[in-house]
Amino acid sequence: MMRLKTWRRAGVILSIVWLLVGGYWGNSAGLHRGDFAVKQFAVCMENSGTPGNASGVCLDQFDKDYAEAIKDHWRNALIAGIVPIPVVWLLVYGLIGLVRRRRL
Repeated sequence: MMRLKTWRRAGVILSIVWLLVGGYWGNSAGLHRGDFAVKQFAVCMENSGTPGNASGVCLDQFDKDYAEAIKDHWRNALIAGIVPIPVVWLLVYGLIGLVRRRRL
């Protein structure tokens, strides 16, 4: 019985760690969807007549493209951080049940 409590405690700690790491990873992946807009903005600025000055056309297009590309980045963070946790808990409890069943 003591071993089960230890495993549960470790599982809770790992779940919290995954929530933070997976959420960060999902958010980062969502934000990287806008990388094309950053590259496109740099190319537009290089090809503009005044490369040192943010021209209205380039900046307007960047604002539109980047905002559209990253609009769901928080949803990605929540899905990556939360969804795997109950799935893994169910798998672990299923494996524990199989092991107990085989012992009988």
